Amino acid sequence: MRKRIVVTAGGGAVPAPVGMPVVLAVPASLEFVREARAEVGRWLGEQGVQDADAVYQAKVIVSELVTNAIVHVGEEAGGTLELLLYRADAGPVVEVRDSSDVRPEPCPLDASTVTGRGLAIVERLALAWGVNPLASGGKAVYAVLRTGSA
Repeated sequence: MRKRIVVTAGGGAVPAPVGMPVVLAVPASLEFVREARAEVGRWLGEQGVQDADAVYQAKVIVSELVTNAIVHVGEEAGGTLELLLYRADAGPVVEVRDSSDVRPEPCPLDASTVTGRGLAIVERLALAWGVNPLASGGKAVYAVLRTGSA
């Protein structure tokens, strides 16, 4: 079954949070990717997600989204990203906001390439994903996470 990709032109397509989101301002540095993975794992545990495969897949998704944002923003001094974790009617959501206006485009999965496969992986693992430009500039890229066999 193909995943639904939601690429929006703006305004309201990102799933609306149910309750307060966890918002982390993080440095635009590849050193943060491990921390982001750990944070999404802790947060899913707090949300009652017990399925180890679902938690692992969520960690892969957040790794890909954070890495993509860092690649497009660059590891410039003082650059930051925002990582948001929240519940929505569609399920748990991970969202990464950055200052780049470059819209992510998935590339085909190809075993011969070393880079450029991140969004194709997100497409396969997430229930849905999308991108929305931010009014302040930049973009929000989100993925609705699977929670297991339920």
